[in-house]
Amino acid sequence: MNQDIDDFITYIDASNNVGLPEKFLKNKFDIDVKLDFEVRNEIVGKDIKEIAKPRKGGRVFNPPNLRIAIKTTKMKNVWLIVPQKELEDSYRTSDVYILTRVDLYLNHFLRFLKLHNIFKNLRKIIPDFYPLSAEICGFVLKDELKSNLPVKKLPSPKQEIQPSYILRSGEIEKSKDDWKELLNRL
Repeated sequence: MNQDIDDFITYIDASNNVGLPEKFLKNKFDIDVKLDFEVRNEIVGKDIKEIAKPRKGGRVFNPPNLRIAIKTTKMKNVWLIVPQKELEDSYRTSDVYILTRVDLYLNHFLRFLKLHNIFKNLRKIIPDFYPLSAEICGFVLKDELKSNLPVKKLPSPKQEIQPSYILRSGEIEKSKDDWKELLNRL
């Protein structure tokens, strides 16, 4: 449960507080997106629910033609990790996986709790939030990710994981031309 909360906070921090990938797509390619922050009982295969490209007559938001998932990890991590059961489940899978990294402070969870009444006596010693640094590493298409066999252990560090498809952040698409090609398909 604690790992689920930590993962959700990492995703929200990277996507919402830092403004990734909205700022990236807007600043680099003049594309507007709306992320899906709706909490559900199941995991769906898309995090970008609407996209608006520049066109004659103004922008109109529409669902993207591809299902896009945003995978967020901590800054020191070099792996895009997509669990095998997610990638192979037709409801949960995505066509594209975008990897973002965020530099979280060690006590980020405590900072959320600072607002709760239980911690009112400790509020003076719990630090406030401050802007986080984050980056978009790039993206990979599902078929490219699936061309590797799933693994149960990361090569480095030797860490056990659930059966997953993995790719190093340095091996994913990140050039401006790669992004333009992907955005044209949306």
